[in-house]
Amino acid sequence: MDTSNEHEKTNQVLPKQNVYGPIETQSGPGLTRFCILCGIIAAIAPFQFGYKMAELNNPKESIINCSTASSTSDFNWSFPKCLPMSEDYFALATSIFALGGLLGSFFAGYLSDRFGRKKILLFNSLIFFVGATIQAFSLKSSVLIFGRFVSGISSGTAIVVTPIYLTEIAPIQSRGTLNLFNQMSIVIGVLMAQIIGYAFGTGNRWRMVFIISMLLSLVNFATSFFLVESPKHLYQKGKSDEAESILKRLRGTNDVKQELESWKINSENNIISPDSEERLGMDNGAHTASPDTVNYTPEKNINLFSIFGIPKYRQPLFLVFCLQLGQQFSGVNSVIFYSTSILSDIYSKETSSKLTLILGSVSVFSTIFAVIIVDKVERKKLLLSSIIGMFLSMLIFVIALFKEINVLVVVGLFMVLASFAPGYGTLPFLISTELFDTKAVGAGNSVSIATNWIGTFIIGVTFFAIQKAIGYYVFVVYMGFMAIFAAIYMIYLPETKNKSFQVVSKEFVF
Repeated sequence: MDTSNEHEKTNQVLPKQNVYGPIETQSGPGLTRFCILCGIIAAIAPFQFGYKMAELNNPKESIINCSTASSTSDFNWSFPKCLPMSEDYFALATSIFALGGLLGSFFAGYLSDRFGRKKILLFNSLIFFVGATIQAFSLKSSVLIFGRFVSGISSGTAIVVTPIYLTEIAPIQSRGTLNLFNQMSIVIGVLMAQIIGYAFGTGNRWRMVFIISMLLSLVNFATSFFLVESPKHLYQKGKSDEAESILKRLRGTNDVKQELESWKINSENNIISPDSEERLGMDNGAHTASPDTVNYTPEKNINLFSIFGIPKYRQPLFLVFCLQLGQQFSGVNSVIFYSTSILSDIYSKETSSKLTLILGSVSVFSTIFAVIIVDKVERKKLLLSSIIGMFLSMLIFVIALFKEINVLVVVGLFMVLASFAPGYGTLPFLISTELFDTKAVGAGNSVSIATNWIGTFIIGVTFFAIQKAIGYYVFVVYMGFMAIFAAIYMIYLPETKNKSFQVVSKEFVF
């Protein structure tokens, strides 16, 4: 979820001038080895999120069905071979993860502001460990579900705090690059879970999927001690000397005065008057804004609750709700969560598991492609192109299912994931940061992420029930949602690429 670097863009009205003064410059040192190392370590947390999201996919039948064949490779331990449960109960085990994620995401921002990014990432690795341990040694299906909920809390925390940390340790010109660690680690985590699930998906070996997750969390915990605290967070807490020392390590130079000065200007001059904002937004470069020439006035912070009472944020809130809910109601998580179940209806368990691994690889390469094009194409055009591609791909998939053209079923699934990643997979998070001004972007993104988790839960818990009722027409329902939300985006979503909030808001209609 790469949203943090776009947060900084909301501070700017014009490319070469800022309504708050010269907050940060584009020049300066690039990424150092130490900064990259900190980014890699921090990205272990979203890697675990991706792993936890897909861990139940391949070993599903071995977990819920005790009649699956045993083998000489089974482990000699005293735990139950399986945890019998219905398809609906397994859907709850899958989707309860999203409720935990929702809870974690609500409190992660506040906790990281109070205790620091590093401390929360360190503590969160222990929550990952607790969740994985409960799952690995569960004796009942209800205990497994509770472990999934705990893992969801840690995952929700990870995808909120990690992008913030990556943004705050990176040089401004390298924020996008460092934030790619977050996106890539998630999809690689999904692929790793599918590979390990395939390797340990028979007999009583499925517990190894969770034991490996325990080991990952311990690696996360041990390596987190090598992280430095976010220097920007320390500076905001008044620990300027410590912030300067860490910033010198991250930049590989003692010359960090300009960057520190930019933080000082940013912290001292938070808000400008509406008249000044409008004047600077219309300025074509005749003068440069500075702290001496801009009229700053104090303003109350906007929180998760107060934002709903401010008229100018009505359309942005409506749009982030539609972007995130539309993404989930496209049915893509049905492919991620239940691809093995879908494919096992037409192929053997062995073949369907292998195809699931290939699907994971498609997600990884599609995300790499997204990285290349996401900043080269207009947001709205890329989003709508992605939805059209998904719609046509799912149409091919559904026709192939009913005509029993098995090869085309697989091709259709691959095309759904390939068309999802470059647009619908990344843009809802990115656009959400560009629909709010600086003082509201935090609260707006909380609404955005919460909506995404709620949508994930709804799809996860209803897929099997709807499929049982109407069969594979469930994907036709998802296609209908794609068409509805695409129409909403066409009518109400303004183009946001390289535009300030002042310019974007002029296109709002309510």
